Amino acid sequence: MKQDENIREVEEDGEIRLFVKKYDMWWPASKNKEGEVFPDLRGEEGYKSTHDNLKKMLTSLEKSGTKEIDFSHWSFSDLNFDEEILPLMKFADKIDFSGAEFLRISFDSGQLENADFLGAEISSVCFTDIDIRDCIFDKTNLGETYFTRINAHNCNFDQPRFSENDIIRSTFTACRFKDVQLDEIKSVGNTFIKCKYINTDKEKLTSKPSVLGKLNSFKDKLASMQNKNQDIAQKQHQHTDVQR
Repeated sequence: MKQDENIREVEEDGEIRLFVKKYDMWWPASKNKEGEVFPDLRGEEGYKSTHDNLKKMLTSLEKSGTKEIDFSHWSFSDLNFDEEILPLMKFADKIDFSGAEFLRISFDSGQLENADFLGAEISSVCFTDIDIRDCIFDKTNLGETYFTRINAHNCNFDQPRFSENDIIRSTFTACRFKDVQLDEIKSVGNTFIKCKYINTDKEKLTSKPSVLGKLNSFKDKLASMQNKNQDIAQKQHQHTDVQR
């Protein structure tokens, strides 16, 4: 079997590390359950280099005229998609995050358009928050996305959390939330405009009612009141007939 020239195994400190070449850059990598190799980007001590490499890659893609960014099945941890990273994605007509994994990730103070998070997993550990704040999401697919908080070893959920909010002061326009899964995730101060399949049953993400929605609700209430009044009038008429 011919070895993939875009995949390398390198020995570092007595350990074999995996690397994969994507967009003309070599990234740390890991294998999924199917044995496929995808970039595994971690911040932690190497945050600056990882952050800078992402910026370099996005700048290069824009110059090349590419209109799509493929992050599908990539893993991201301890990274911040912020006002430095998010604007560099504006050139793309599509950003594919489908099946990606996000651990202790923040989306902060930026705009994301035409992004697809279908089947992605966005999670945090114990007291760390899933931090999406002051962002604008436009035409973004969050269908089947799984938001969760992992109970790590020696982590007690009975203790008060540092913050109870995970999705804060963000605006979602024409976004899709079909079958999104929310595990102890809370949101506050967010706005949802023309979104589809909002999970109102869990009262975590709630759609801001439109003018038409309010009007239809008002019509329904009027119809209900009218039916009740008719029932009362009919019963009173029957009661009068009995007395006669």
